Amino acid sequence: MKKQPLISLTLFSLMCLVLTLIVAACGDATATSAPRTTGTDNKTTAPYTNAPFEPANTTVAAATTVAPKPTFGAAATTTAAPAAGTTAAATTVAAASGASSDSSGDSKAPLPVPYATPLPGSYTNPQPVNQDPLKAGSVDDNLKFDEYMTYLRNYKGSQILNFDVSERYIINVLDGNARTVANSLVRVYAGQDMLFEGKTYSNGQTMFFPRAIPNAKQAQEFTVTAEKNGRSISKQFKRVEQGQEQNRNGGGTWTLDISGSLRPQLDPPANLDLLFLIDSTGSMGGEIRKIQQTISDIANQISTLPGNPRVRYGVVTYRDRGDSYVTRKFGFTENLGEFSNFLNSISAGGGGDYPESLNEGLHVAVNDMNWNSGEAVRLVFLVADAPPHLDYANDFRYTDESVEAMRRGIKIYAIGASGLDPKGEFVFRQIAQITLAQYLFITRGGDENQSGSGGPASNTNVVTEERTLDKIVLNIVRREITNLTQ
Repeated sequence: MKKQPLISLTLFSLMCLVLTLIVAACGDATATSAPRTTGTDNKTTAPYTNAPFEPANTTVAAATTVAPKPTFGAAATTTAAPAAGTTAAATTVAAASGASSDSSGDSKAPLPVPYATPLPGSYTNPQPVNQDPLKAGSVDDNLKFDEYMTYLRNYKGSQILNFDVSERYIINVLDGNARTVANSLVRVYAGQDMLFEGKTYSNGQTMFFPRAIPNAKQAQEFTVTAEKNGRSISKQFKRVEQGQEQNRNGGGTWTLDISGSLRPQLDPPANLDLLFLIDSTGSMGGEIRKIQQTISDIANQISTLPGNPRVRYGVVTYRDRGDSYVTRKFGFTENLGEFSNFLNSISAGGGGDYPESLNEGLHVAVNDMNWNSGEAVRLVFLVADAPPHLDYANDFRYTDESVEAMRRGIKIYAIGASGLDPKGEFVFRQIAQITLAQYLFITRGGDENQSGSGGPASNTNVVTEERTLDKIVLNIVRREITNLTQ
């Protein structure tokens, strides 16, 4: 009988132990099932969302030394600012696993990424989240070429680079089924002298500007060739009569028909290389974050396009000589997590004077990125609020870079941000027109304290339909992809 209190006490202790274990297990289960949240809005975020894309042991190479290009979608590369008197070719380059360090002290707090990326190129939330989108307008100077010629003649602003487009020829390449042929190699000759080489864009077109080529000025006839998939055609075209009549007609049109079918009955998913070239100087501070969010919205919405295009994203940012860097680049990748982390690491700083190193940024974007050289649509969206420096020694030239883009089949859509002056608009419209693209300009939602393109019209009072910038860009991408299947 004396053992009963001891037995009761033992049973009571065991029950308490069991209850303790049950409570602990429930607590653990609750902790593991709770989603990660940030801030006070209880939104679920991916593990990488709040981690800034920082370099790992970034090192600077000696001057004139160039580090190997980053592998597919892997690394950011920074071109350091050359010292006074240093040429563009003798700049310093460093390779890093992420964004370069920035001594300007700018905040690099990343924006939340509205999707997770468990596998490259996949999306889990394709809905845009921008509640205050940028508004923009657009001008297609190739569609309204006569108006563009009037604009060029009436320009009274400061120095620009001359590139005579007053005589232009739109070259169309079609296959035996009268379907446009994209990525066809086109060459133009005067006798044995090759004057031009370029790839047709998604609509089967490229352009030739003989007045901009010294060796073409005296030629009265040109030989044009087109090649694709082992098939080719060569055809002679006479120079059309010059003057106002050609301008009203939008220039001459040359068409080449390659025999046979060069497009399959069932078109495969389109390959799209999408590069954002961003001015990241201090004057862009009022718009950098909105540009970042706009690009995120664009990436989300592209995932909903028909045909499930295979998209690679890349970024090049630029500042000016004497800043902490001149250019930074992030190689093309299908991994939206990596792309977004680099994008969100961009901050505004430096700049000093008004013009920036756009020439060098454009050179890197066109020449130093791993563009798809096969069957692909290749687009650059340049976003900036200042014209290029045209007074640097041994610098690149934006007109040369535009012609090189045309040679590679790259379109450059130039977007004027708030504060862009008439000279900047003139340059941006030149770049877009040469590459068969459009000039876009932010009208509302940017830095509203700046004048220029941040109004209801561009500096030249060209008024167009105002839409959100992400919708304009999405429509451009949709049209480029659709061209491949029509």
